[in-house]
Amino acid sequence: MSNIPHSERIKYIGASEVAAVFNLSPFLTKFELWHRKAGSIEEGYLEDSRIQWGNILERPIATATAEKTGWTIHKVHRYLTHKTVEGMGASPDFEIIGHERGPGALEIKTVDWMVFKDWPDAKPPIYYQLQLQQQLSVMGRSWGAIAVLIGGNQLEVFEYKRHAGTVKKIEQGITEFWQSIRDNKEPLPDFRSDADTIALLYGSGRGEAVNMRGDNYLTELCARYHEASSRAKEWDKERKAAKAEILTKIGDASIAFVDEFRLLAGEVKSVELAAHTRRGFRNLNVTPLQKEAAE
Repeated sequence: MSNIPHSERIKYIGASEVAAVFNLSPFLTKFELWHRKAGSIEEGYLEDSRIQWGNILERPIATATAEKTGWTIHKVHRYLTHKTVEGMGASPDFEIIGHERGPGALEIKTVDWMVFKDWPDAKPPIYYQLQLQQQLSVMGRSWGAIAVLIGGNQLEVFEYKRHAGTVKKIEQGITEFWQSIRDNKEPLPDFRSDADTIALLYGSGRGEAVNMRGDNYLTELCARYHEASSRAKEWDKERKAAKAEILTKIGDASIAFVDEFRLLAGEVKSVELAAHTRRGFRNLNVTPLQKEAAE
């Protein structure tokens, strides 16, 4: 949804959001999406270094894809909406024109090599495939492709036909999603995945005092919270102690190789903030290696 104003995002389920409608997105739950579209919480806008570099590399990857495939590719500068399904839209990266199979859609992705290794059958995961199928539905196209730059130096192009059954489920799912908002029927939350969203929904703390005595389950939840907090404090102490001992072992090294782990221990510089100076520190990242890599 990069080329649609934030004020308009609330009116559509975009292709990058559709996986959340089916709770298949690793980035967004259905519960959070529901409350963003219902206006209960502010419409989110994710902008991090990964997305920034994805945007920067989008055109070079598209150019490389055209050279590799021989396709004629044009950038899509407009936001598209479905002709018959209300509240369904798409912001395709590029379109393929002049092809013998007719016009197609092209989605550009960048992925780290370690992430790519976890893709089932070395193909784009379901949430990327759903994104492309929604674009095909909105654009009225019969085929499309996902071009993926892996690790910064390997380009793979995955072609897909429009899948009628998947498109039908997407269109029906989006229709039912908007109906649930009109009916004010929120989906059930996953309290682990949706903890931050729930904190936003109930974040004021300015209501009246309530007497919850006699609610045995709430008592149990409070006990669980207290125990988890106590454990977190102890584990944080253990983590800090282990970090201190690791740094004692590796000294000033920025990277260390251990039998089953990779250690990154670069320096984070001091930063002048508005009210104070944040002191520099050693950032330690301990990553377990996959078994076959460690053996």
